[in-house]
Amino acid sequence: MNHKPVNGSPDTPMLPANARPRNSELATLMQTIAGRLKDGQDRHYMVGLGGYFIEGTPYPATALSVGPHTTHEIQINTNGFSCLAFFTPELLSPSTLQAPGIRTIRLEGRSVDRVQVHLEARYRDIFFVVDCGPAEHHILFFDLAAFARISAFLEEAQQWFARREPGH
Repeated sequence: MNHKPVNGSPDTPMLPANARPRNSELATLMQTIAGRLKDGQDRHYMVGLGGYFIEGTPYPATALSVGPHTTHEIQINTNGFSCLAFFTPELLSPSTLQAPGIRTIRLEGRSVDRVQVHLEARYRDIFFVVDCGPAEHHILFFDLAAFARISAFLEEAQQWFARREPGH
């Protein structure tokens, strides 16, 4: 059967999840995105996922914004990718805030607190990647079956925190 891209980016065709091993497809896609950002392209992407790890702590989520102002130094590995990311302090746990420290940056002419953290995302938790172009968005990857990772990641995170509670 011939799979045609559906609403794929003009320079990055979308492949169905079963076209080749999922991790390889996502690794190639994330490597392309990382290369564009490293080359200084002002591109923005949205990665739909069940969650990610910040400084080793699981954080349930539904999406991660990837772009020149939100993620730096993207590193690709066989199970996912890591990067330096920026979050507002109120989105992070007190224990996470102790690890990296708060760095104040200027955003649109005002002073805003942002915390630079080490973030890791696993391919198994990703269910979509969208190129958020200025005029329109292009779906680069979509795997409906992986959408279930939202609830699975939440359960895994709850188990992770339960193991760290005193008396466990």
